[in-house]
Amino acid sequence: MSIAESKENQVPNLLALAFGQALKGAREFKNGTAKEIATEFSCSKSHYLMTESGSVVLQPDRSLRAIQVFPNFEFVPLVLVLVATQILGKSQSISEFRATAQDLKNVLPPQLGGVMEILRSVADEWRSQLESGYDPDPREIVREKGLVRMIEDCLKLDLAGISADGDPAGSPAGILGKEMSRLSPVLFESVLALTRSLAGFRLQFESNELYQFETTYGQRFRRIVGVVRDPDLFACTPCVFDGEDLNVGYKFLHRPSFESFVVLMVNGEPAEVLEALIQNLRTAFNLKRSQYLTELELLESSATKITLIRPNYDSGSCTIAQWQRSPKTDRYRVVAKEQKMGKIAEFKHFFERVLTAKAGADNSRLFQHLWIYQMVGGNQIAFADAVSGKLPGDDSLTERFARLIEGDGSRTGGGGYRGDLLDHSDTEERAKLIDGLLGELGLSLMAEPTVS
Repeated sequence: MSIAESKENQVPNLLALAFGQALKGAREFKNGTAKEIATEFSCSKSHYLMTESGSVVLQPDRSLRAIQVFPNFEFVPLVLVLVATQILGKSQSISEFRATAQDLKNVLPPQLGGVMEILRSVADEWRSQLESGYDPDPREIVREKGLVRMIEDCLKLDLAGISADGDPAGSPAGILGKEMSRLSPVLFESVLALTRSLAGFRLQFESNELYQFETTYGQRFRRIVGVVRDPDLFACTPCVFDGEDLNVGYKFLHRPSFESFVVLMVNGEPAEVLEALIQNLRTAFNLKRSQYLTELELLESSATKITLIRPNYDSGSCTIAQWQRSPKTDRYRVVAKEQKMGKIAEFKHFFERVLTAKAGADNSRLFQHLWIYQMVGGNQIAFADAVSGKLPGDDSLTERFARLIEGDGSRTGGGGYRGDLLDHSDTEERAKLIDGLLGELGLSLMAEPTVS
């Protein structure tokens, strides 16, 4: 009997897996333990953990309790997700799963319909992989397809989608409007005056403050996109000294709610830079193995969320590198490819536009790196720094990393540089430019890239 035949009646409920991860992300955001959340649900800790793992489906009659435990969840989309999960769970074969997903797509709102379309296509891929003798990992598929992020978005979805002022519900104006509507008129006027006074400030930061930002808000990161001039400096900057203690950044990579880290490079070879970054992270975690044992064990799988891209204008293509697991050897390695880009000429001045200070400010200022953090809920926060990218002495990766370990500074700390915290409109403008380039590659800032 072939694997495909033996697995035909063992279809995993991918929607239950995705919802479980979304539930886990909501718990982590709330800083609650499994035992605490289980108590709020009036169930045992083991039963709740089985729900997070996707082996137990939360029943629709628990929806009211769920929105009380997680106030960010909206009632109607939660009920729809739970009902759809139950219906899909009754599928007895891949063919039935595919047909059920198609039927659900036809009756659900467009946002959830998009999830069903992905599940329908996954069913085809699932059968194809089984027939080729490969036993796919359902959790890996859920992550690769971005299903957790889609479910998280659906659970927070206001089906009207628009605030009273006509702003999208997930935009800063929509979020602020919803929160301020709960204030008394006196407090509303006070907050409004404070908001207007803050708008005139140009905010700056130091590198150690960026590390603190990542440490404090890392659990709310969904995606990060970077634009870098010096890929070597980026590759060997995973550490920061806090007094006598070595702290390693990039801990957000290991969170289930974090989906992708995309870096656009002005120059350099993406495959070499990615290899160096992962090796340096491995070295850094090993330096404090007892403190970072979990991060070290998860590094190989978590690094699959990183994608490095460099446009090649002469050849009309982009080099894309990603860390992937080989289905044959089950070992991880860098996978790189060249992808043609028909409209690459339109992006010849892409880096100048993205890395130049905002028009009307100081046009002579050029940013060295730009980091855009997309948070759970859709808010985007951008940091731009003007580090020279030059370190004294030997320029080898080994020497640079050694000096960083000694506390000479890094992307995430050590007093290495100053930078700007961009305002919302400036952030949005640069994010659109980045999305335009990624869109030409069939990728998006709003979706997790994969290398086929």
